[in-house]
Amino acid sequence: MDGIKDIRILFKSPNATEESFELKNARGRLIRVEEGIIAIFDEITTTQTADCVRCGKPLTRKIKFKPGEWLFYDKKPRNYDDANELLRIDINRFQIDLGEPIRQEIEMHINPYPHCKKECKKYPPAEKEGVKALSGLKDLLK
Repeated sequence: MDGIKDIRILFKSPNATEESFELKNARGRLIRVEEGIIAIFDEITTTQTADCVRCGKPLTRKIKFKPGEWLFYDKKPRNYDDANELLRIDINRFQIDLGEPIRQEIEMHINPYPHCKKECKKYPPAEKEGVKALSGLKDLLK
């Protein structure tokens, strides 16, 4: 996934300057702020290919979501609590790599246990009353 964006002009612009971007699977805006550049993804689209966890049938689903925003820092902040979310601006080339936040957003939004929309033939339909997992606890209180 090529998400390298040249920010030379935006980086030298005053705060609140905005620039739009469009990639193969994402579109959004870049905004200059005091700490660096904020990337706001207006939309990310992708396709998830997996097997149904119930019956094993191959599934392909299109995923479209509106994720949040990511801050690319020009300098490492003093008090930063999550190194996995620390995104840095390549000051030598005046570039940012939007690929990493896109990858993280996709991982957060895909279904980890995909299953068929209809009931799988392998499993009988669920009871109308549902599963009462905690129903045995009422006997403990008597």
